[in-house]
Amino acid sequence: MAAITEPTVGVQTFLPQDSTGLKRFGELLTRSGILTMTINIPDSPLTDDVKRQDYMQALFQGIGSRHQFLNATVREDVQREDPEHVRLMDGYFGQFRAEYQKLHPEMPMRELFPKSKARAEELLVKYFESVSQGIEFVIDDGDLQNGDHDAIKNALREFLLSKQARAACNVSHLRALQEGGREFEAGGIKAVLITEDDIQFTDEASRVADAFDGSLQGLRGQDWDILMLGASDYVPRERRGTPSAETVSGCEHIVKVNYSYGNYAYLVNGSSIEKVIGIIQNFIEEKKGAGEEVFAQDVVLSDRMSTDLKVFGCNPKIIGPMTGCYSVICNQKMDYSMPVTWVVDTGSGT
Repeated sequence: MAAITEPTVGVQTFLPQDSTGLKRFGELLTRSGILTMTINIPDSPLTDDVKRQDYMQALFQGIGSRHQFLNATVREDVQREDPEHVRLMDGYFGQFRAEYQKLHPEMPMRELFPKSKARAEELLVKYFESVSQGIEFVIDDGDLQNGDHDAIKNALREFLLSKQARAACNVSHLRALQEGGREFEAGGIKAVLITEDDIQFTDEASRVADAFDGSLQGLRGQDWDILMLGASDYVPRERRGTPSAETVSGCEHIVKVNYSYGNYAYLVNGSSIEKVIGIIQNFIEEKKGAGEEVFAQDVVLSDRMSTDLKVFGCNPKIIGPMTGCYSVICNQKMDYSMPVTWVVDTGSGT
């Protein structure tokens, strides 16, 4: 992928687009009273040669609508301010195992801990407590059967960094929603579009603008909370065989979304911002209070789409993640894939 040397070059380098289409997309945002907020990781690389903020600045220079950067909450802050949130973030055991086996692929976990998975999880708790209290973490020989102490410590460290990043992502999306809520209450906007800082259009800007225009028109007359501009193709085990969306009678440009993951770009109705904030905050606090696993905000919202939220999606999806980008959460480059079509149930319609 070619390097960006100037912001204006970046737009042309990364995205298949034209300036007229970009401006039209921006006009749609402005006319609809939409503020775009990008959750930004300052100085973080998008690729080997390009910083995320430079890329997003270039994109919104071309779009020309109202746009704000919100610096993402850093891992150290969320660890200090809410360590229980970090400790209970999902991925509790499997990711530790994956990190350890990167260094020792020949070592099955059942041969590492003589007292089962439960003992390994106790070791994780001990590690998190030592980090929170600023004391030395020591592994007792009795905890291990054949393990490499340094490899385990490295795996625990990488695992904790990932959990911190996932918790910081929750906090960052909440902060963006709260800022959008303040703008709405002040009468400055009608909706807020929240994006991450490694997005791209799924098609040429002119066609994306046409599709977005159709989606906005499709929302007229609908009772809606969120419009997903894109989502991943991930299907959890419990939802296999269940369509991710349903057709909407009389409108081909939106679908009713049953579940979606990967909130790369989503539009929240101004009148629904407080409800969305409440759903995420209440979930996190309830889980922390019960000592149960906390999930990422996209999982929480997806779970509530069938009960508490009215969620629609652009059809086709118009924004997705840029492939080959460095992920702070996964601590590596990721090759994301996102089909632009939804898995749709055409049985009834809305």
